[in-house]
Order: sequence, then C-alpha cells, then structure tokens
Amino acid sequence: MSAGCSSNAARQPCDRACDAATCRIGGGGTGPGRSTIAAESGEGSAMAAIIQLLGRPDIHRQYGGGSRLRGRKTWSLLAMLALSERPLPRHTLVRMLFPQAGDAAAALRWVLSELRRGLGPHAVVGGDPVTLELSAGTVVDVQQVRCGQVAADSELGELLAGLSVPDCPEFELWLSQQRACVSLATHAALRAAIGAQLGARRPAEAVRLARQLVALAPLEERHHVLLVSSLAGAGDQSGARVAATACAQLFARELGVRPSPRVAQAVRAP
Repeated sequence: MSAGCSSNAARQPCDRACDAATCRIGGGGTGPGRSTIAAESGEGSAMAAIIQLLGRPDIHRQYGGGSRLRGRKTWSLLAMLALSERPLPRHTLVRMLFPQAGDAAAALRWVLSELRRGLGPHAVVGGDPVTLELSAGTVVDVQQVRCGQVAADSELGELLAGLSVPDCPEFELWLSQQRACVSLATHAALRAAIGAQLGARRPAEAVRLARQLVALAPLEERHHVLLVSSLAGAGDQSGARVAATACAQLFARELGVRPSPRVAQAVRAP
C-alpha cells in the first residue's frame, strides 16, 4: 500500500473518486478541481450521514442508525478504507494495524465488526480485499475535500486529529503522510471555495472560510490576503485592518520578516 503523496496528487482530485457516489453531494457531482458549496443548492438536506475524518472524528447522522465508533484502530481502519483508491487486502491491514497481535486475523475481524456496528445502515464493509461501500446519501468529508468540495458549514481540521497508534509504526508513517496530502487538498479546496463565495458576492461566508484557512496554515501569506480581502468585501474595514496588522505581527514574530504589500493592499479590496 503506497503511503506517499505526490504534489500533483495533492493538488488534483482523483478523477475516479470524483466520478463515484462517495464524492457526490446529494447525488450531484462536480468536475475535477471545481469547488462546490453544498448548502447553496439545498443538496445537504439529502445526506443520510456525514462521516467526519477531518478534525475530531465523528459520524453525523440525519435519521439515526448505527452507534458511536469505538477504538482508535476502528477509526484508523475507516480512514484507510476511505482514502485508498482500491480495496485493501486483509494481510495489508493486519500488517499495518496489528503488527504485534498474537492472533492478528481475529483482531482484524473484531475491528471490522466494530466498524460495521458503528456505521450501521450507512455503509457496507467486508470481503478480502476489504471494501467500503457507502449507502446513498452518505458522504466522507475527506473524500469531498479531495474532490475539491467544501460544504458551507464545514469545520475542517487535521485528518484524524488527536489520534495516535504508537504500537503501529507503519500505520503512523502512513497517517503522517496522508495528513500532509490531505492538508494540501484542504487548503486548495478552501481557497477555491473562498474565491467562489467572493465571486458570488457572499463575502460573509468567504470570511468564515478564510478564518478557517488562516487557522490551518497561519504562515501562508496568500491565506491572510484572502481573509483581509474578504473582510473588506464584507464592508468590515476595521476588521480588515486588524487582520492585516495581526498578519504583520505574526510574520515578524515567527519569521522575522514583513508580509508583502499585498496584505495591506487587500484592505482596500472592493
């Protein structure tokens, strides 16, 4: 199982994934690289469940069914299945998740059982190689982001934030690399979504997304430019000046440099 992520793969969505139902919102798809705000067309109401792997992992269900996922390795398995471009052989999962188990195959069966119990009617998991098949209306946030989609009410964070499995070094390496890949995809999707909101003259929504972007990557100047210009576009000149000043102070403190004039110029954005 490849753990690497090319810079091209991080910037471009997986064509195959974007053609699949798992990367559609409410049955409507988008082309590669195009950012979608789900709430704009009311598509979000069709979702049966949102599997959240960005930030603190959770499952948000509209109609109930299933129960809370238990265990770090259950979430780890779900992330591996959701991020893989193909089904994963059981021997690969055993090697990565149970390297020290006395009966690794039995341990994997138990985690698969926990995953099925937690997902309930929202997905089917099983086979060898193991597949994850989402039911209609169920989406995984990280798959959406990799397809360039950001829901209007998204609160995006690190992949499996706070999760660590120190007794599984191969999985830890995979997770570290995937976090880097997903981070790049998240930033790109947010930037595209902010641009779409500004183009649609919805600066208030752009401000909310831009604040997330700055929080995720505070030393990226272009993210500060987007925040300042979004605030200015929303008519909040005072807030734009405060954000520009905060950027200058942060760069001086952390990098020992000044941001380029673009940040200050964004205060006067129309």
